[in-house]
Amino acid sequence: MSVLSRLKTLKNLEILPLSIDVLEKSVELRKLYGLSIFDSIHAATCLLNNVEIISSDSIFDKFKGLERIDPRNFESFKQEKDQVYKF
Repeated sequence: MSVLSRLKTLKNLEILPLSIDVLEKSVELRKLYGLSIFDSIHAATCLLNNVEIISSDSIFDKFKGLERIDPRNFESFKQEKDQVYKF
């Protein structure tokens, strides 16, 4: 089963909108860490919404307050009964 297929099995999956706050935070993160625009938006979205980031890229491990879930280890990842996942 592909990683995308496994992600789609998460219950309570929510797609988060792109906002001005996210864009402003992403600019800040790009300057501080030299991230790509995509990585900075991904990180800013998670940080501002206080949710985990799902990524195989270990660059996100350096962010204080951001927990990374590696999709390559998805089989070992257990979703709590009522937990909502936001992407």
